[in-house]
Amino acid sequence: MNTFTKVASSIFIAALLITGCSSNNADESVTKVNDTKAEDTTNVNTLTTVPAANPAKEVKETKKPVNEKEKKKLTTEEALALKYVTVYLNGTDIEKKKLFVQEDVHPDMQALFQMAQSNITDEKKRFVNPEVVESIPFENKGKKGSYVLIQSTDGTGKTKEIIILTADGKIAFGYNNSNNANEQKNFDTIRAAFKTSKK
Repeated sequence: MNTFTKVASSIFIAALLITGCSSNNADESVTKVNDTKAEDTTNVNTLTTVPAANPAKEVKETKKPVNEKEKKKLTTEEALALKYVTVYLNGTDIEKKKLFVQEDVHPDMQALFQMAQSNITDEKKRFVNPEVVESIPFENKGKKGSYVLIQSTDGTGKTKEIIILTADGKIAFGYNNSNNANEQKNFDTIRAAFKTSKK
């Protein structure tokens, strides 16, 4: 069995594990909405006037929220990997998923991705607020790309990770934690190459 066939088989199995099986049970199809409370904003000062050297002029300063994260500028490969998670894995629009496979998946791997493109990932298995945390270069037999580490949280607040392999500007494969010993070994081997520590 050649390497490509092994990789293709692993992708198919990983895609099936990630997407899970759709269910018609009413309990599983109910969307949960969190209760939210409005915050009291009566004591918030968003504009501060600071006296200048010349009393006739005033400088106005706007304060940024303290908890605002700096957004990381993504590389092409990182943006593509994030698109894979948001459109293909988390997505519910089958037509968008089909278009993604057609346009953004490596031609050698499209047949495998097409097998799972009509599946909708169970809401409990989706990546919540996925974020690119690191990428490392990949090169093998003339193909260049990146391994992109994406983290999110699951429904219990635990960190969930997936590593996306891009090659020649297209999605080639996804690695995640698995109950299958060989798949887990592959994930652990690649995960060890990243500097970002596990949470």
